[in-house]
Amino acid sequence: MRQFSPEWTVPSKIEQNPMIWMITVNGMIVDVRYMPLEVQEIAYKKGLIPYIPGNNKNSPE
Repeated sequence: MRQFSPEWTVPSKIEQNPMIWMITVNGMIVDVRYMPLEVQEIAYKKGLIPYIPGNNKNSPE
């Protein structure tokens, strides 16, 4: 774990940390918050993101 690792982010700031939401799709790094819901669901099921953005039942707060 390094200084800027997402693991150091406090739960109340997860939504604001862009590194948590970056994934690779077809070789391109994208912010999953701006991707279609189906892509977000796949990323969540694979454990790539902590919860589906905008879906309150999965958020840490």
